[in-house]
Amino acid sequence: MVKAGQEETPGRIAPLAARVRSLGAWLLVLPFVLGAEKPPPDCLSAEPEMPAFSGRAAAPVTAAPVVGVVDTPAAPVVGVVDTPTTVVERKLDLLRRVLAESETLRRATLEGHTESASLLEEARLLAVHAERSLADSGSEEARQLVDAAMERVTRSSRLSTPAGSRSWWHRARFDDLWESLASFLEALGGEFGNEPTPAAHPSSPGWPQTERIPALVAEARTLASGGDFEAANRPLAEAHGLAMEGLREWRRGREEDIASDPVGAEEAFAFEQRLEAGLQALVRLTLNDSRPSREARKQIEAAMVTSADRAEAGRQAVAAGEMVEAARFQAEANAILSRALRDAGVVVP
Repeated sequence: MVKAGQEETPGRIAPLAARVRSLGAWLLVLPFVLGAEKPPPDCLSAEPEMPAFSGRAAAPVTAAPVVGVVDTPAAPVVGVVDTPTTVVERKLDLLRRVLAESETLRRATLEGHTESASLLEEARLLAVHAERSLADSGSEEARQLVDAAMERVTRSSRLSTPAGSRSWWHRARFDDLWESLASFLEALGGEFGNEPTPAAHPSSPGWPQTERIPALVAEARTLASGGDFEAANRPLAEAHGLAMEGLREWRRGREEDIASDPVGAEEAFAFEQRLEAGLQALVRLTLNDSRPSREARKQIEAAMVTSADRAEAGRQAVAAGEMVEAARFQAEANAILSRALRDAGVVVP
């Protein structure tokens, strides 16, 4: 019983309690659907035998969506009680945000993960039906549709993460390591076709370290042909690390040529251009699959812009016949990308 002049406490806290009940269960699934889960430890290693990236290289990188951040609803107004309709409206708004901002769900679509993408499409259709139902039929049917949509979003997210689909993830990692290794071996003067056999490069003091690459690649190919991509990634990652060691040594051996010999500068420019392809592959892998922090992602994307400007200056220098300047600009472009990747924890040449 409430005395005269005393405000009823339950009436004051009811709106807040209703909000907590309606959003509490939904917030439990946000770490899954907003891409906040961490990748497995093996793809974060900084050791050469297991480089710090994984997954399939995607289309050209776009600006990173803001993930893991959902606006908090405004504090309830005292004396205003939530209605079933407003509760459903908030749920629907949260569903829209998840579908629009989730990095994990975006990756499922880009990578062609069939079952995960199918569930995601069902969730989008249910969200559309929920909006119509809320306008035409009332809140109860709309609530059921929204809950069904979020259930599919959660299942889609779990399927598209490494924990939910290890086989798919290992296959994607194999493809990316293969592509990156091919670029680095090309920079070293090797061949990487149906039977990859890197040619000896007498000017490279680091080349003896890479003699095992053909055998490692052959082992990875054999394991992959049997469908064991998890095992195939081990020798392939080791070969990738050896190739990067060779690249580091080769670059050190050519630095003097860039500064003093126009012919050496021309060779160095061609080398740096081939190396650029491998670094850009690492950038795509890092942004799309290694899930760097938001700050690291911004730094990498800013480095991509600056690096592209330097590379363009190098091409203009080539057109003007200034090969020493061209080699210097291209080397600077690669150094900018390398530094940003290294700051993000990626092993680079």
